[in-house]
Amino acid sequence: MRTRFAIVAALLGLAVLLAGCGGGGKSSKADYVKANESLFKSLPAYPQAKVASEGTSTYAGTSNSVGYETRFNLTLPEKATVDTLQSFFAGHLQPDWKLVAQLDGPVLNFRKGNAFISVNLTGAHGHRAQVTVDQAFYTHTG
Repeated sequence: MRTRFAIVAALLGLAVLLAGCGGGGKSSKADYVKANESLFKSLPAYPQAKVASEGTSTYAGTSNSVGYETRFNLTLPEKATVDTLQSFFAGHLQPDWKLVAQLDGPVLNFRKGNAFISVNLTGAHGHRAQVTVDQAFYTHTG
């Protein structure tokens, strides 16, 4: 009888734990992606740029955590240049967002708390750019 009670108690405890964590199922991914989309919408938008497509990828972080990064592919107006785009994003994101890396391409990576955004301008000459966001990146990577 005690063994059965212990098993039932353990299963109830596990159910409560999973409910509190979102169960790790599709709803937690959907919530994560929704938060990424909200983060993207809160960012400054380059004038006349339009979202051409959106996609989300899964990655494994430290301690078996799972994160999701959401990419927004943008089409840019003809007048946009690499220099004007870099100036726009650096000028409008800082000082709230900290520039943590500037890579060749150019690619600008920013951090604010646990959130991460990457502005990839390698396609700017073809009037394209990509903004990748992850509202909880640094909780998965340290």
